[in-house]
Amino acid sequence: MATEQELQRRRDEEQAARVEARRQAAIGAGHLEWLKLPERRDLARQMRVDQYFTGLPCEAGHVSPKLTRTGACIACKDAAPIGRSRKPNWDWKSRFDRLASLMEASGVVYHYTRAGKTVRTSRPITGDVRAACAKAASLTEQTGDLHCVVPGSRGPVAKPYRRSSDGRC
Repeated sequence: MATEQELQRRRDEEQAARVEARRQAAIGAGHLEWLKLPERRDLARQMRVDQYFTGLPCEAGHVSPKLTRTGACIACKDAAPIGRSRKPNWDWKSRFDRLASLMEASGVVYHYTRAGKTVRTSRPITGDVRAACAKAASLTEQTGDLHCVVPGSRGPVAKPYRRSSDGRC
């Protein structure tokens, strides 16, 4: 059976190996400044910093800091196209067709969030919802940015999704 001293020595060696591996990962990435970040998420929370650096690769193989709030790899976040859904293979035409049916049945405007959730508003429908949804689906598929349906003003309008302070497009 190992003595307390031997156990402590092993823990110290393992810690030294982790510190060296983290240092080598930062050097390999060309970012020594990452070593100033906390090495664990719980430490980052205690220190109230936005990022931490483990030195371990993420699921995609990136060696970069992670966000304290979500634990997401910053390189993965930066590589993801802005405004695109996490499911790029969505069939936007059928999704917006379902949205148009929902609006026609309820009489109020609905919209999609970037996460793909359907949100009901209190605005009544005015104008051709089907045409607005078809235009929004077409623009969303063309640009990759989610477009919001705004029927009613002189003709159907689809604009890039930007949430305003009152929660509407």
